Amino acid sequence: MPKWSMPEAESAIKASFFSKIAEGVVPDSLRFSEIRGIIRESRPISDRTLSRALRQLVDRGELRQAADKSYERAVKWERKDRIDVVVAADKLSIDAGASVGSIADQAAGWTIYGIPFGKPRQLRPKTPSRCNPVSGRSGRDPSRGGRTHR
Repeated sequence: MPKWSMPEAESAIKASFFSKIAEGVVPDSLRFSEIRGIIRESRPISDRTLSRALRQLVDRGELRQAADKSYERAVKWERKDRIDVVVAADKLSIDAGASVGSIADQAAGWTIYGIPFGKPRQLRPKTPSRCNPVSGRSGRDPSRGGRTHR
């Protein structure tokens, strides 16, 4: 068997956390012996190589060593990643609501999703005051010179 390179060993360690994903299990932490056992199922690795790779991952902040000496994944969420997740979740919510129906006034800049297609006429008189934050607070419509629109 060829020797392990450090990048290979580090990748195998990271992959060991997801080795039982087919069973629906992703452990929060793994002990050294568990990581070694998972990796050795596919290819032998020396304890020294495994220890060095674990130490490097801990030093770089990709893993944390818990008080009980087990290793935990250290997931760092960058601001861009969080924004991408929020945008994707919002898009899914909008798509789900739009499949039911929607009403909108693009000129005024508002859309309401999730209203069945047969309901807009019944709800339309109530929507401008609920969609325009200025008119919703003060009861005044700035496009009408501050007059109320109710």
